[in-house]
Amino acid sequence: MVKFLQFNLSHCRAAQDLLAQSVIEQQADLAILSDPYKAKHECVWQHSTDGRAAIWSCGQPPGHLSQRASRAGYTRAMISGITIYSCYIAPSVRINEFRAIMQEIVDDARGRSSILIAGDFNAWSTTWGSACTTRRGTILLEVVASLNVCLLSEGNRPTFSKSGRE
Repeated sequence: MVKFLQFNLSHCRAAQDLLAQSVIEQQADLAILSDPYKAKHECVWQHSTDGRAAIWSCGQPPGHLSQRASRAGYTRAMISGITIYSCYIAPSVRINEFRAIMQEIVDDARGRSSILIAGDFNAWSTTWGSACTTRRGTILLEVVASLNVCLLSEGNRPTFSKSGRE
């Protein structure tokens, strides 16, 4: 079994340094990252073309990631038979571009057996505990529904809080 951790590092060096300690303590095999600070060695690291999403094979031998692909907004790699998508779509991305990125991910994932799509989509929906549903939340739910996947979200505490926004 592969142990995954997911983090939004907010492009912060200290957060990425703490991540290294967390993967050791948690004995993680893979870290799915949004907004990392700096890329690691190519053999253990796969990142999106815009550098805002990454997959770090932290508990596996170098070169363990296969079927790699990178696009703006997301990256993909396979490990132990699971296709992983790490995503970061900034709040500044316009709604049509958001929809296009999400559709591209779904089109790429369709037909693959075990998939995991994770990341920070900057999309709100009452489905996962947000106070309201935004257009991004609706789009995310609509396009992902076509894959027949399960939504996994733990807890009711916000993952982001700044200046009164959560």
